Amino acid sequence: MSVRLDNHKVRVISSSRGAGQQSPLDGLAVPPLVFLPLVKDPARHRLLFVVSYPLSHTGLWEIDARTEQIRRLTASEHYIHWISGNRSDRVILALANADCSQWHAIEYDLARDRQKLIYSSTNTAAVDGLKPGEKTILAPGWLAQPPYLRVGEALWTGLPFGRIERGQPGGNVFPPLEDKPELLRNLSGLEHEFNWRTMEPLEDGRILVSDRHGIWLVTP
Repeated sequence: MSVRLDNHKVRVISSSRGAGQQSPLDGLAVPPLVFLPLVKDPARHRLLFVVSYPLSHTGLWEIDARTEQIRRLTASEHYIHWISGNRSDRVILALANADCSQWHAIEYDLARDRQKLIYSSTNTAAVDGLKPGEKTILAPGWLAQPPYLRVGEALWTGLPFGRIERGQPGGNVFPPLEDKPELLRNLSGLEHEFNWRTMEPLEDGRILVSDRHGIWLVTP
């Protein structure tokens, strides 16, 4: 739904129950599973979000703030579980197979509408048609889940909390931030843990990390 702030007019722009096909996501037999948040892209007057299911509609989508039209930007053969915030006109998507035994990270360039593979937990030849590049981190055995944060050539990962670079397939795993891991176990199953974690870079090079237990300031 959209709400005009000047006159408070409300308009439905997409509905899984919609029969009028206002958007490609209307009236699907299986309602789409949308992972929040909506990501702002003010330079192009749009909001971005990801659809994880059904696979026929999985991908990165946009809502044009001017026309309120919804359009798919990318398609995927994987389930998309997470999207980062807009950092310097780039977002990162976290992809996984059905049983989450393989994870991949794709960086999408908002200015050029292009994407590239930046991480895979396998020695893959391609993910959604994207071949590994010179800077792609291929790390068999490093099953890293989001959130993801790129700092230079390194990729920081939320689960496990650590950092990995190309040529370091083992990565660096840091001690858990939470001091009561039993709380984490008791809450498991309620929701994917990565939906409770965030990592944000600060101007001084440090990283602000948070989860459901607290907020930490990390100095690389």
